[in-house]
Amino acid sequence: MRSAMTQPGAYFTLDAPYVSIIGLYSNVLEGPGAISSQKGAYPTLSDVQLGFLQNELLRLKPLRQAGQRAIVVALHHPPLSVDSVHGGSTGLSQDLDATFQATGFWPDMVLSGHAHLYQRFTQRVNNNKQQIPYIICGCGGFAVSPPQQNVGPAPITVGNETMEIDPIMKFGYLVLTCDGSTLTSAFHSPASKGKVAVLDTVSINLKAGLLATTMPARHKTVHKKAKPASPRKARGRTLKKRRK
Repeated sequence: MRSAMTQPGAYFTLDAPYVSIIGLYSNVLEGPGAISSQKGAYPTLSDVQLGFLQNELLRLKPLRQAGQRAIVVALHHPPLSVDSVHGGSTGLSQDLDATFQATGFWPDMVLSGHAHLYQRFTQRVNNNKQQIPYIICGCGGFAVSPPQQNVGPAPITVGNETMEIDPIMKFGYLVLTCDGSTLTSAFHSPASKGKVAVLDTVSINLKAGLLATTMPARHKTVHKKAKPASPRKARGRTLKKRRK
């Protein structure tokens, strides 16, 4: 492990009309990611982000229960990953789970990057009454990395977490949309002749808190890019091979 460059370590909440995004800063280490001292494992780190996350979840809980907005948690390091270079961050995952448990409130989606490929997991909580997509999209343009060799074909379930699709080793980005009733994430990847392929899509029914629709990679659709009007990118918890 090594220390990252001196950075402000900003964490925040973005409140938009239909969604609130809680952004946490995990990049204090190259790997694994951390948002706290992890009960003294990293004594130079503060636990202030855990307090911030808990307070924001409690603030947003009544708004979510009233159907006014979806809640997304975003951070750099993935709580879950089967990539061959980094893997998931166990302590980070435990911090998130403990805070969600303490508040009795879970987000609708968790986004992360760091691992240079696309992955999608589902975490099931409250006796499967809520399904939360964990999406890793770290393939913005640099050195796509493969998954671990011992990972079998999806779906694979361990405990309450399922790897829903086989990891996608292509460059791309996410497009998130929310209309107040559905939250959707779509993975877009550049294709030939200036087109963009949608390789994976997942939607959450915000009233039910359950997956509404998914479109796995094998059912991809292709859209043309719009032309511009004028000229002008660890050690940790990973899923072992076990079939669902």
